[in-house]
Amino acid sequence: MAEQQPVALDPRPLSARLWTYQAQRFPLTSQGALIVLFALSCVCFGALTRRLPAPPGQENVVVALAVVFLFFFQLRVADEHRDYDEDLRARPWLPVPRGVITLPELDIFAWGAVAAQALLTAALHPPLLALLFPPWLWIFLVRHDFFARDTLQRRPLLSLALHLGFFPLVALYAVGADQLPATGGLAPGMLAFLLLSAVCAAAIEFARKSLAPEQERPGVVTYSKLWGPRGAGMTTAFALVTAILFAFLAFIATRTNGAWFLPAIAVGFAAFYAAARYAQTPTPVHASRLLGWTAGWIAAAYASVGVLPLFVRHGGDIVP
Repeated sequence: MAEQQPVALDPRPLSARLWTYQAQRFPLTSQGALIVLFALSCVCFGALTRRLPAPPGQENVVVALAVVFLFFFQLRVADEHRDYDEDLRARPWLPVPRGVITLPELDIFAWGAVAAQALLTAALHPPLLALLFPPWLWIFLVRHDFFARDTLQRRPLLSLALHLGFFPLVALYAVGADQLPATGGLAPGMLAFLLLSAVCAAAIEFARKSLAPEQERPGVVTYSKLWGPRGAGMTTAFALVTAILFAFLAFIATRTNGAWFLPAIAVGFAAFYAAARYAQTPTPVHASRLLGWTAGWIAAAYASVGVLPLFVRHGGDIVP
């Protein structure tokens, strides 16, 4: 990637510029809420699938939430580096190309996040430090497009698959944040949860980049542009069905009464219906509903395989 070109830097204080950046590229009210739910679900799932299930400790939850949130911020910064040249050319309205914040400024926060993650993890359970390195390595590879930029630009599905490897690695850390301090090891049966994290990420990525024809922008790659709205909608539908399967397998691993999973199935099939409607009639309304229902399904899935089972089985120990 070429070095960042000089731009007219926004004259506001850094705090104001950073707030504008997060609102546009890392919104706390939407992405942040899903990240928190994802991390909480991981910790709860870890607590439920130990040999002797018990509620997670408060310190385990706090560290997992903070470290996972910082992982996603670091991934966002890596994407800014990876996409900078293309953003400068095709999407100059984005915060970095238009000078709201610079890549070196973002790097300062990203490296500060590395230090915070290491300190928090060491304070919780030093052996857990080993699980920080796989997500860090993956973020580094994403930043450099796995050193195969030309190949990945020609093969968007390969690029997506490599990008999605990040999510199971982060889930493994967050599950480990409960299990390693409690038992000294990782319990079997987490494979379905790790696969769920990857498939949910694929589903939201497909839905996010499935637009109506009139919403497409020059220079912006979407799956609806690559495969047509029908292909993008049906691919999203397939990802949703796969996610429902993995979510159910992960739910079974928690050994909770299956009736508690029924609401998640209902939301999942509502999202599937939204994908089918978009594939049939790709209007802006149907594209918006597809994204909304897919995000709703992901929230329901993570709540149903971690948070809800924990309250069903240990609610009396959590709530006085």
